[in-house]
Amino acid sequence: GAAAAVGSRGGGCSCGGGGRHVEEEEAEEAEEAALEADEGSPSEGTEVDIGELRFRPSSSVRFEMPKKFATLLAGIAVGILRRRPLARLISFLLCWSPVPWLLTVVLTPNFLMAFFRHAHAKEAVSKLLTARHAPRGVANLLRHYHVLGKICEETDTAKCIEPLLGVVGLGQFLKGFLLTADAEMLALFLRNPATGPLIGGLVRQQEPRVCAALVYNGRKELANSVVAVFQQPGMDVWGTLMCTVPGFDAWVGQWLNDPRGASFAREVLLSEGFIDWVEGYLSHEDGKAFVIRLLQQPGVTRFVTWLNRDAAMCRWFAQIAGRDSAIQFVTEMLMEPGLERLMVSLLVRPGNDSALKAMLEHWVRAERSLEKVARAWGDQPRTSASLARVIMSPGFIDRFVIRRLLLQPGLAEVVVEAFLQVGVRGLKDTVLPLTFSTLAAAAALGSANFESEIAPILEELQGMDGLVGWAALLLV
Repeated sequence: GAAAAVGSRGGGCSCGGGGRHVEEEEAEEAEEAALEADEGSPSEGTEVDIGELRFRPSSSVRFEMPKKFATLLAGIAVGILRRRPLARLISFLLCWSPVPWLLTVVLTPNFLMAFFRHAHAKEAVSKLLTARHAPRGVANLLRHYHVLGKICEETDTAKCIEPLLGVVGLGQFLKGFLLTADAEMLALFLRNPATGPLIGGLVRQQEPRVCAALVYNGRKELANSVVAVFQQPGMDVWGTLMCTVPGFDAWVGQWLNDPRGASFAREVLLSEGFIDWVEGYLSHEDGKAFVIRLLQQPGVTRFVTWLNRDAAMCRWFAQIAGRDSAIQFVTEMLMEPGLERLMVSLLVRPGNDSALKAMLEHWVRAERSLEKVARAWGDQPRTSASLARVIMSPGFIDRFVIRRLLLQPGLAEVVVEAFLQVGVRGLKDTVLPLTFSTLAAAAALGSANFESEIAPILEELQGMDGLVGWAALLLV
């Protein structure tokens, strides 16, 4: 219509050079109007920005069932699923891929919301989800991720789902669902911004110990399935949305205090590719804020110490500690009031001193990347100030450095290898400037405390042992 109007107006113009110029301008305006009209209805397969998420709409969402007919059809569906033999049959049929495709006309937002709002929805859903083939059948319904994401946006969705949380066998269904579902299709559903807070709120209502017991058996396979979903684009943003739920950090803290939950968390951390998700997660402000709150939960320092005693986790921490987002997170965390004391309380726990030595050995001997790591830390603008806060924190020098770190066997050899690897240029360009700026920052925090902490060490450490001790202090 815009093009036709432009054409009719252009016909009245003169045929001279000025007329052609007007026609070209009007043609460009018509093209812009057509593009603006097309932007209102994205085509299938086109990714659309929703905040930081990217959600791909589908053409199937254009069809919507009338509400009255949807309510009637939902009542019939509930009546069918309340009969266990029929629920088992439907779960079996859903495993056949053409069936979910044939249900495209039925599975609309109006129908699904009418179904879940039904008075007997809990009984119907419980019989469907406890059927033998339910995990695979429901996983096939993820092809309708656009509709499932749409119903998550309704204000009463959580209220409709909460009664289902007490269904016996729901945990086993969810476990089988995660093991069966296609990672890409599940990620497409989770990319809807409404799913993160919804799932986080529902999880928070569960008992942490019950959830820890559920994921313990078969934790390696389940961890691989979870990480496969997290590796999909945009899932780091989804993680930040879920963790913004109030009280979710306290729930995770209790879950990690359970040995079974801690074992599952370790499997997830060590899964291939998850370290990249952590790096992306720490690049978001909400992600960093959640981790800081989590570290302050009761018992979490004990969990971190338990991880540090594992050789594989020491290598994992060494790898993540050299990445820019992690370095920025640590420096910002140490600038928070009181968190430097939390870090010192973590360091003085038995086992963390050997973990730091293991990290240094990994940088020096395994990866030979100490110079790169030191340069990355030196490039951060607040590294000196954050390290100074730790050095000046009570207990760091006397309880950790002197009584634990310097007593580590073989530390001198590692430090010598570190200096040889960094070289004169590395010392001049990175290590010494960072050292002097850190000491200056520490002195600025309080000259009296600084002298009372440093002077006894200078008197106690003599000769080569003193140099090795200071080298260990400055490098680690």
